Amino acid sequence: MHKNNRDVTAADKRSLKRIRKRIAAALLGAAMAVSSFQTAYATKQDVEAAKKKVSSIEEEKKKVQATIKNLEGLKNDAAAYVKELDGNLTKLEGELDELSSQISTKEQEIADTGIALEQSKATENKQYADMSCASNTCMSRETRTISTCCSSRRIWCS
Repeated sequence: MHKNNRDVTAADKRSLKRIRKRIAAALLGAAMAVSSFQTAYATKQDVEAAKKKVSSIEEEKKKVQATIKNLEGLKNDAAAYVKELDGNLTKLEGELDELSSQISTKEQEIADTGIALEQSKATENKQYADMSCASNTCMSRETRTISTCCSSRRIWCS
């Protein structure tokens, strides 16, 4: 066509510019297509990873909820057990008060019995002394004497 590269006409220059623009547009379009494919591929991977993460978090949430439910059941069991123990403690306190009252009553009865025992021993000793004195006095009746015994009483025997 042209004999020399220097003899390029204005029409040829315009045609070259159009070709360059078309090549640039084609390259730019190809670059955009490749980048959007990579973005779409990367976005799809990100979505899949996010879905897996959400699934994993939901499973953890279910486990935590099950643990909370189990702990609430244990809490209720513990509360019922504490309530039962409180009832038992109240019952035992009542029994302890009653036993303390019975002990006090028995201690008073023992003290009263001790006093009665001492009085009985004193009476027994007095009666024994009186009997001894009386028999000693009566044995000496032949002499018709007056004897004095431990109780300072005079006994006459006939």
